[in-house]
Amino acid sequence: MNITLEPTPELYDAPINGVKVPVRIWVGYTSAGIPIEAYVLTITPDNKLDAERLAAEMPPFMVPSRHLFKVDLGSENTDPTTTKGTDA
Repeated sequence: MNITLEPTPELYDAPINGVKVPVRIWVGYTSAGIPIEAYVLTITPDNKLDAERLAAEMPPFMVPSRHLFKVDLGSENTDPTTTKGTDA
């Protein structure tokens, strides 16, 4: 399956292990033309050299940010310094 998506200015507080995490709503369609929504936490280029080009393609409401939000995702996280829902 292939999908085509475009970001919206809308954010949704997605519950992840009891913590509300803001995600952006994207809308689009599948290769068969089925309308869909996607809830995207982050967009990152595969190659750091493409970071400026990616930032230039983003609409104004998606200003790139270096602010990260750390979320404890449960038992896989064994780092005792990680606190659920704290800023990184």
